[in-house]
Amino acid sequence: HSRWNREVLQFTACMPQLNDKTFEDFCLLVLKSDDGTGVHCELVQDFLKERGASEKVKEMLRSRLKEIRGTDFMITGLCHPSLELRNGVLSEMKKFGVPPDPFAVDGIVAKLKQIVKERKLLKSEWN
Repeated sequence: HSRWNREVLQFTACMPQLNDKTFEDFCLLVLKSDDGTGVHCELVQDFLKERGASEKVKEMLRSRLKEIRGTDFMITGLCHPSLELRNGVLSEMKKFGVPPDPFAVDGIVAKLKQIVKERKLLKSEWN
C-alpha cells in the first residue's frame, strides 16, 4: 500500500467521531481485504496502538492471523535453521498474541515437543 492509503486509513480509524461499533466494522473490513501477507494486520495493530485497546478488534486480529499463518506455518518457522526466521516467528507470536496460549495442552509447545520426540533429535541437531 502506498503511504497515502496507509495515512488515510490511520486517520479514519482514529477519528474521535468514530464510535466503537463503527471502529470494529472498519477494522473488520480492513482485515478482510488482507491479501495473505499480514500487512493489514499490522495496520489494525497500529490503529489499536493509537486509538486504544478493543478486545473485539484484538480477537478479530488474532483470528485473521490464525487464518493466514496457521499452526503448521508457525511450527515450520520455529523449526527452521535460520535464526532470523525463528526470531521473526517468535516476535510475531508475541506481538499479536497468536496463539493466545502456546503452552496449552494442544498448543504449539506440545506439538514441538512431539516433533522432537518423534524424530529423537540430538541436542546438536535441534535449532
